[in-house]
Amino acid sequence: MKTLKILFVLFFIFATSAQASWRDGVHLFILSGQSNMVGLDADKYFTPIVEKVFGPRNVIVVKYAYAGMPICFWDKSWMSLYGEVFPNQGVLYDILMDRVFQAIDGIEISTVSFVWMQGETDALLGDGFAQVYEISLIHLMSQLKTNLGRNDIGVIIGRISDYGKSDPYWEIVRYEQVHFAEHYPNTLWVNTDDLNGRTNDPHLTDRGYRRLGKRFAKRAIRLIRSQWRSPNN
Repeated sequence: MKTLKILFVLFFIFATSAQASWRDGVHLFILSGQSNMVGLDADKYFTPIVEKVFGPRNVIVVKYAYAGMPICFWDKSWMSLYGEVFPNQGVLYDILMDRVFQAIDGIEISTVSFVWMQGETDALLGDGFAQVYEISLIHLMSQLKTNLGRNDIGVIIGRISDYGKSDPYWEIVRYEQVHFAEHYPNTLWVNTDDLNGRTNDPHLTDRGYRRLGKRFAKRAIRLIRSQWRSPNN
C-alpha cells in the first residue's frame, strides 16, 4: 500500500510538471525609448505576435516613448563622463513605471520583458554622453529590478541604425549597446541597419517599423522560452 501511495504521488508530480508550459501565466512587455520607439505601432506590429503565442488574456503591453531624449531622462543615476548631471533625470522613467503599475495592479506576473529602442540622441550629443551609455543601461536595469522586485527581467535592445556610422560617438553607442546585450544576463539585441531605407534616414521606414516590431516580439518570446528551460528557474 505504501509503495502504491508513493507511485501515485510521483505520477501526480510528473503529470503536473508535464502540463506546465513556458506560455503559462501573464507576461508583461514594457516598451520604451525615443523617436524610433515612438514610430513603432506596438498594437499592430508587436502585440499581435506575442498574443498569438501566449493568448490575448495572458499579455500586457505597456509602451511609453518620447522623441529626442537622451537616456538620462530614464536613468536617475546618470552622470556624464565629465561629472555633469541634468535636472529632472529619470522623469520619463517615472511616467513609464506609473503606467506599468497601473496596468499590472492586482495581477500576478509570470515574466517581464523590457524592450528598448533609444540612443540616437546620446550619440548625437557626443563627447561625454556616448561614453557612459552602457553604464546608463546598467543603471536602468537596476532601477527596473528594484521597482518590480525581480531579477529575471528579459531585455531586448534595438541597436541604433547605421545612420551616423561616420561619427565616432555614434559608433561608440552602437558598440556599447551590443556589448551590454552580449554580457548582461538574459539580454538580446536587434539589428536595425536594414530598416531605415535607402536614404539611410535616422528614422525607420513604415516597413522598417513593421519588421522591427516582429524582431522585438520574436526575441522576447525566445528569451521567455529559454528562461523557462533554465535549470535555475
